[in-house]
Amino acid sequence: MSPDERYIEERNDTYYIRGHRIPLKSIVYLWKNGEDPESIQASFDTLKLAEVYGAIAFYLDNREELDKHLEQLWAEEHAIAEQARANPSPFMQELQRRFAAIRARNKASAS
Repeated sequence: MSPDERYIEERNDTYYIRGHRIPLKSIVYLWKNGEDPESIQASFDTLKLAEVYGAIAFYLDNREELDKHLEQLWAEEHAIAEQARANPSPFMQELQRRFAAIRARNKASAS
């Protein structure tokens, strides 16, 4: 599958909107969840509406192959997130401790 040279480019085994750091998967995710192209474009103010339509067209032209690719990416991201939750870094542990302290203060001041 070669990307539509006008709107999509492949970098590091991932598809991006050409000239942007916005991955195709972000556009596809929103579109598959009912967002219209105009709403998607409003969410990414650096994109032109034609780029959003181009990304959707590329997805539709390559749906079967891209669905497999995107499912694999989402599964890998989910596994990484699960691992991070199970074994939080010292930084995340400190952040969680601080958030818990803030929540406790807010709860105490509300009562």
